[in-house]
Amino acid sequence: AIKMAALTQFSSKQAAFVGKAQTCPAPMVAKPQRGSLQVTAGMKEVRDRIGSVKNTQKITEAMKLVAAAKVRRAQDAVINSRPFTENLVKVLYGVNQRVRVEDVDSPLCE
Repeated sequence: AIKMAALTQFSSKQAAFVGKAQTCPAPMVAKPQRGSLQVTAGMKEVRDRIGSVKNTQKITEAMKLVAAAKVRRAQDAVINSRPFTENLVKVLYGVNQRVRVEDVDSPLCE
């Protein structure tokens, strides 16, 4: 009853202040905001992801260069083997013509 009588003496704002003053608030401790921690962690994850993607791009570029070198090497091998192939075709054509004309007994001609 004493508290109610004391509160009636003050205005509503003052009464609210007095009522709060009687209760002891928790001490103010600087707490890091939860959202800022998530943002900071999120930013670190994003930076790590960006670094990972850049490394993957570098590896992919290196693999493309290696593949291009292998294709060039294979093309050079094909081009360099053309004279040999042409001579081989001529020789085999000549052998085939002679086998047809001459009577050769060989299991390879059957």
